[in-house]
Amino acid sequence: MISFFRMIKFAAQHFFRNFGLSVVSIIILLLALISVNMFFGFNYVADRAIQTVQDKIDLSLYFYQGIEESEIAHVQEYLNALSTVKSTELVSAEQVLANFQEKHKDNPDMMRSLTEVGGNPFGAMLILKVNSIEDYNSVIASLNSDVFNKLIEKRSYENHETAIRQLESFSRNVKIGLLAFTLLFIFISMLIVYNTVKVMIYNHREEIQIMKLVGASNKFIRWPFVIEGMFSVLIAVALTIFIVYPFLLKFIQMYFSGLNVDVLSYFQTNFYLIFGGQFLGALLLNTFSSSIAVGRYLNR
Repeated sequence: MISFFRMIKFAAQHFFRNFGLSVVSIIILLLALISVNMFFGFNYVADRAIQTVQDKIDLSLYFYQGIEESEIAHVQEYLNALSTVKSTELVSAEQVLANFQEKHKDNPDMMRSLTEVGGNPFGAMLILKVNSIEDYNSVIASLNSDVFNKLIEKRSYENHETAIRQLESFSRNVKIGLLAFTLLFIFISMLIVYNTVKVMIYNHREEIQIMKLVGASNKFIRWPFVIEGMFSVLIAVALTIFIVYPFLLKFIQMYFSGLNVDVLSYFQTNFYLIFGGQFLGALLLNTFSSSIAVGRYLNR
């Protein structure tokens, strides 16, 4: 226990004696953590944007005029039983006519054509939504039979699929770019930590030689440098949480305000998972880099 506290004491001394190098390590770690938070933030926003577009997609089934309500109810019951279908909404023939008149009330030609036809030329309509965009094709395929073809005049798929595919492609490319940027900073962080520890070892080489002469173990010599790296990680994560985290997320929130997403709420809900993971990841990174640097010196 005494040795442990002595190692912490040596680590604190190293940290403040090499304050300039410690600040550089903290800044590099901070930049890496900013990249990680940007990746998480954009990933959440992109998923919400795709979900928002998907929620606006529906498949409309137009039934032939005069189809009995019982037969339509049978189709609706069949669709509701499918695991891929989220919801269905039945629109009566009268409501379809009313919606058509409301939509084209400022179009004299359309209204004149409706008058010339006389009566209600429309049948009932069934609007359905599915759980995922990939499910639309399977639902359409399940309706492609003689039983349903006798009832359904037209299937209208409001095809936002192209927009979603483009959004997914853009999101994927940005995610890849942010991930590459993050990995680059992580790699740079490892190099900075490694070389920082090497410089610190060089600055304390005489002290280390004396410690070895009086019988100090490699573990006792190694751990102050590892603990010093832990100090840098703790400060970098704290800065991310208390300074960068609120401003960065508020910027993302403001920039994507039209998508009705709450990035701050997402981070607050997953606070311990996100920042706990970042702390452990940065800690492992520093411990690994420090251990290699010290190990190479001690094994010479």
